[in-house]
Amino acid sequence: MHDPTYRAQVAFENSAYNQPPHVGFHIGVGMADPPVPDIFVK
Repeated sequence: MHDPTYRAQVAFENSAYNQPPHVGFHIGVGMADPPVPDIFVK
């Protein structure tokens, strides 16, 4: 849920016509390692 494109698609899916959410980056063969999210949990 840290990808803005994915988060917007999930919100849209819950409030409008149901379409699968799409991420804002390529997932597949040859994909670069994604950046580590800057998240701190207490």
